[in-house]
Amino acid sequence: MIFEISRTAILRFLFLTGTLVTLFAASYFIYIYGTAQNSPIVITVIATSVSIISAFIAFRQQRLSQNVLPLGSSAKLWDRQNDLDKILINNPSVFREFMTRSRLPDAYFYAKETPRNDLYYQLKGLTYLHLNFFEEIYLATISSPSVELQFEGQKWQSFMFMKMRHSLLKEIFINEQGSTYTGQFVDFLNQNRNEWDLPTYSRESGGESQQQAMLANRISSGIEKLEVVSNPEA
Repeated sequence: MIFEISRTAILRFLFLTGTLVTLFAASYFIYIYGTAQNSPIVITVIATSVSIISAFIAFRQQRLSQNVLPLGSSAKLWDRQNDLDKILINNPSVFREFMTRSRLPDAYFYAKETPRNDLYYQLKGLTYLHLNFFEEIYLATISSPSVELQFEGQKWQSFMFMKMRHSLLKEIFINEQGSTYTGQFVDFLNQNRNEWDLPTYSRESGGESQQQAMLANRISSGIEKLEVVSNPEA
């Protein structure tokens, strides 16, 4: 649907641009002809008519450009979403570790006892990718009603709130707001903090924690099967 809208809008934009250029060129030649024929009345009538039509087309072009120009931002967001999905698919073991830490009772990145190994930096990089993507979505959708409509801004906000409940995302954002993350994105998340900054449960406390543990185990099992299929010689 988005690509159909963008194709139609771009074609209309190009058509109006071409028509506007043609009218200006025609008015110029009419002016030259009228001057050569010494007919000021003809020049005035034709020039006035061309000016009115040109003004109307220019107005339509300006309105249409408001819908055409934001399409680049919307397409960029979809590309970023696809890039993030590819990273997760191509790194199943890191994604598994990321998901098993979705409900940690204590800090991970800022804990002194956490080893600063490859996994630590891979998880931190993946966390930054998520937060940067969410920031880009929010800033793009609030700056353009067209992008918000095409990218379904309200649904993405609900999706962000759900994802922000992840322990690693919360830890980085809470500790690095005001430095790594600033401005409207930070204000937005803090204004809606009750939507995502929910209590964290350890897996030993039961309830939601048991459901999270079961989910992590299912994800882990599924990824292990994917790795076996992808690497039959292993």
